[in-house]
Amino acid sequence: MANNYKTFWQLSYKRPQTTEATYSLSWERLLCLGFIAIILTVLSVLLIDGSVQAYIWDIHSKPWIRFFKWVSWFGKSEWELVPTVLIILSCWLFPFGKLTRRFKVFLVNLWQLALLVLAPVVATGLSIILLKLIIQRPRPLNKMAHNEFDFFPFDLTAGFSSMPSGHTATVVSGAIIVSVIVPWLRIPLLFGAAFIAFSRLAFMNHYFSDLVLGTAIAVAITVPYLQFFAARRVGIVQTKAGRLKLKPVWRTYLKRSKEQDPK
Repeated sequence: MANNYKTFWQLSYKRPQTTEATYSLSWERLLCLGFIAIILTVLSVLLIDGSVQAYIWDIHSKPWIRFFKWVSWFGKSEWELVPTVLIILSCWLFPFGKLTRRFKVFLVNLWQLALLVLAPVVATGLSIILLKLIIQRPRPLNKMAHNEFDFFPFDLTAGFSSMPSGHTATVVSGAIIVSVIVPWLRIPLLFGAAFIAFSRLAFMNHYFSDLVLGTAIAVAITVPYLQFFAARRVGIVQTKAGRLKLKPVWRTYLKRSKEQDPK
């Protein structure tokens, strides 16, 4: 397994592309986006959360609202973490020395795609957990004891975890990553992520501002990660115009598969 790990890095690592060919999200832009996200979150807390949650509270007893509990189940991070971890472990444990170079390259590229999904999702999830522990906001279901303006920052004994929304951050991060790998799925993926995020609101697990902050965190972490990987040609590449796309090697594999198809 150790030899496999070393071989994977030898076949995977590429020097970063030149700055002329690589668009990078600068710290200034990240700070600007972070400042905008904070403003939108604060405005949502002050102006939107109360009215939206009052409407949701009125329809919460409707039988069809339970449908959203099933929808939110698809926002669990396990949907992204478990397959990618299994792929990475399977590639490492494969008898690498007995394979042809073409199949080795295939496994390396498969491993790269799994890493491309795993790393941003894990980083986003850890950031969400840390912020939940710091912010300590009660969920809307605790309406009888708390309201949308109640926060208990740094009170680790409170046990509240409404802000930010972890499900929202997970599905937004996943949608961004997969839309780079499969561009024609971009619109359906973004609509699906928005629908799953809304399910957390409809089932009274989060306020609207929780969704805003969760989305902002997912974008702020996932996009730089993708640019980092693209600059090193890990799973994806970056054009001179700054557009991210799947490595050309996958097109070669798909083309060869079609040529070998007896149909």
